[in-house]
Amino acid sequence: MNTEQRISFIAGKIKYFDYQPIYRIKIETTLNYEVTINDLPVARKFNNDVGTLLLPINYALLKSGTQQLQIKIYPSYKDKYTPNPFFSNNPKFSFEIEKTARDKNGNLEEPKIVLNYELPKYEVDNNGSFDHSKPIDYSQQNILVKDFSFIANIPYELKGWSESEDLSKMNQEALHEKVLKFCETLVYKYKEEDFDYVKTQYLNADIEWYQSEYLKPDVIKKYQNAMNMNKGKFTNNFIPLNKYKMALYGNNKIISIERNDVENKGKSFFLHEKIDKEGNKKIVSLDLYLHIPKGSKELEIIR
Repeated sequence: MNTEQRISFIAGKIKYFDYQPIYRIKIETTLNYEVTINDLPVARKFNNDVGTLLLPINYALLKSGTQQLQIKIYPSYKDKYTPNPFFSNNPKFSFEIEKTARDKNGNLEEPKIVLNYELPKYEVDNNGSFDHSKPIDYSQQNILVKDFSFIANIPYELKGWSESEDLSKMNQEALHEKVLKFCETLVYKYKEEDFDYVKTQYLNADIEWYQSEYLKPDVIKKYQNAMNMNKGKFTNNFIPLNKYKMALYGNNKIISIERNDVENKGKSFFLHEKIDKEGNKKIVSLDLYLHIPKGSKELEIIR
């Protein structure tokens, strides 16, 4: 589809509501981590960056009710490419799930905390209180896995991967070859600046994202136009795929290629360096999570 056809296809599919809640996750740490919500990756960090992460997570919430959250925490990095083998004696990690919404003027209301957690420093006694005489020794550990749940009330419902095929039941060698071919074709089309092909492949995933963010038609039009508007403006150097793994998510209904080399650990196949006319460089990693819809044999982008 060209841009006009895609915008026409999307028209009427996004619903708007009197109250449009937005859920976000806020993470503060120097440690590394992977976060999944309903078994979909929403955040990961494998570097020595310092700062607070705050990002929306509505696209991982398919419907109202209990949402599952898992966080895997890893040691910090010694330098840009060298992770520490173990945690320090007093590692710091905290996160919040917060809920907000936009008012009629488009302003965000004051966030309310739905769930929060801080990595404990002390053991818990029989009464459920911290025993300050028993500090937790993390110094011989290199991974912590924490599971949580929270309630989200959202006015929309997304199909997502809820009815997709179970990829763990397929021939894995054939599936992996199919995934590689899909991703290679997508990158080739991007290199050729066939952005209509690329955006059409993302179309169903985009529609669910637009719904989860309640995006207005003018914003949707801007996003659908963005790639074609930038034709010829960038030299796109795709970073070769070296070490990688195939990862299953979404209760085995989602598959992705994840880079496993030190420089780009956890990033997707769709990873490239943008160089503008002034020579400024920027590494861009687009999400690329695939599924096979129920009754189909073909891969589609789901997020």
